Formats: sequence, structure tokens, C-alpha cells
Amino acid sequence: MGTLVSATLLIMRIENISEWFIRLTNNIFREIGAIREGMESLSQPIDLPDAMDARPLKLRRGALSISNLTHHYGKQSGGLQDVSLQVEAGEKVALVGRSGAGKSTLLKLLLRFYDAEEGGIELDGQNIKQVTQASLRQNIGMVQ
Repeated sequence: MGTLVSATLLIMRIENISEWFIRLTNNIFREIGAIREGMESLSQPIDLPDAMDARPLKLRRGALSISNLTHHYGKQSGGLQDVSLQVEAGEKVALVGRSGAGKSTLLKLLLRFYDAEEGGIELDGQNIKQVTQASLRQNIGMVQ
């Protein structure tokens, strides 16, 4: 009887360790996926040229204004449709939503990997299309 109890306990322990290891492995791969997605967003080649009269971004307060932003990557759907957002200086914002809701698209437009099809983005009243991309990206931080 003692051997049966010991074997049962050993099996239960192995099962618990296996479940823990599977959860740990799943979490590791989920985090690797998040890092990969973030790296893809941030390591896009810069194909858009700066405007001829582009100047460095001069931040005073850090207020962000997004007005009637629409971008579908040249398709009929997907991306963003008529998004407006005001973020006052000092506010912190979290973008949360289901996959395909437009979070990455908004980030790519803010970093100016693409120009929006409609609408605009301003930082402290400066249209991001009129500032150098290097100065724009030096002033934006992100937590994945």
C-alpha cells in the first residue's frame, strides 16, 4: 500500500511540474512574440522622405493631437477610420484592444513610418509631416 501511495504522489508531482513547465514555456513564447512584433514596428526602413523645409521637432509640453485620422494601407478596410484623440502634456496613455483594432497602425503613423491617408497628427501644435523624422522618433517612448 505504501508503494502505491508513493507512486501516486510521484505521478502527481511529475504532473504538476509538467503543467508548470508548459505554462512557463507558453509565457516565454508569448513574450518572444511581443518582442518580435515590437521590433518589427520599430525597425521599419524609413521610406518616407522628410519635407524639403522640415525642421527638428521642438517639444515644449508634449501635447498630442490626432484629428480625423484615417489609414487603410491603400485597402478598403483594416487600419484606422476617423480617429481623433487629444493627449495633454504629462498624461500617460495605454492603447488596448483586440488584434486588428489599429493599435500598431496608430503607432506606425505617429512614428511616421507611413503618412495617414486622411487627417493629421500634431505634437505641441507641430504637424509631424513638417518635422524631421529623426527628431520625431527621438522624442517618442514606448513600453511594449
